[in-house]
Amino acid sequence: MLVHGAVSDHRFWELGDVRRSFAKHRTVHAMDYRGVGQSGDGPAYELAREFEDVAAVVDATSEPAALLGHSGGALLAIEAARRTDNLEALVLYEPRIQMPAETGEEAQAVFDDMRALLKRGKTRRRSSSSCRR
Repeated sequence: MLVHGAVSDHRFWELGDVRRSFAKHRTVHAMDYRGVGQSGDGPAYELAREFEDVAAVVDATSEPAALLGHSGGALLAIEAARRTDNLEALVLYEPRIQMPAETGEEAQAVFDDMRALLKRGKTRRRSSSSCRR
């Protein structure tokens, strides 16, 4: 499942043959998020609806999905991951995340835990609860 950034639509993944390269190995869905490209738009906008939209598309797949988000789409992917149990992988490319200064220690602890897991060769999520707060 591919989620584009804020200044593009699902066609972003056609650049450089990204989508076609992935399609050699997996079924690929490149979605447009709310109000962009072919998705249309509703009368009211809330960012939380976009998170739910991405999670709903992931949940509509028949097997656990790998979710890749770029830039603003990475933010949507992070929040969608918290709303679905149908993920096998989460890939974030240039996520647009700003951390308030007071959460720096908490964020550093998460990064340290992630580095330790990677060092031990742990690259897969063991349970759905590991992505939830």
